[in-house]
Amino acid sequence: MHHQMSKLDELYQRHAGQECYIFGDGVSLKWMDLHQFSDRPSILGNMMIYHKEANALRIPYCTITEPWWVLALVSIPWTRQVAGF
Repeated sequence: MHHQMSKLDELYQRHAGQECYIFGDGVSLKWMDLHQFSDRPSILGNMMIYHKEANALRIPYCTITEPWWVLALVSIPWTRQVAGF
């Protein structure tokens, strides 16, 4: 646990004073032109990483709070068993 917290500590104040955009994954963003938000870094939440124009953004960080969305990508033996692989 200490090792994981030290990784988080590395991020603390890293971007102090900088502006950014923070996107959730609401349905209203589905048809939004994201190119207009390319002037600042963006932090994406949840499924927003799969938006058809996500590559137009500068994305240094993304949060995925539902681990089952990426289950097939994880190569931990017990997760493959749960998923039926």
